[in-house]
Amino acid sequence: YEKNNLQEAIKYFNRAIEADPSYVSAYLSLGRAYLNKGVNVKITKNRLNSIIARAPQTREVEELRRRLADL
Repeated sequence: YEKNNLQEAIKYFNRAIEADPSYVSAYLSLGRAYLNKGVNVKITKNRLNSIIARAPQTREVEELRRRLADL
């Protein structure tokens, strides 16, 4: 996804998660899109916590969790 298409990318990642809740890459990409979007940090943290809670537990998800702790 490109910066000017982040909102569209977020929609597609959410659809991918709905279609296949075990698709870890979609969760990670959704989290990265929110981080790259540069929205309010508190809102981003809340969204990422929600994403992490739904995501299958993998090393990549743990990395996202660590990045979130650094915000």
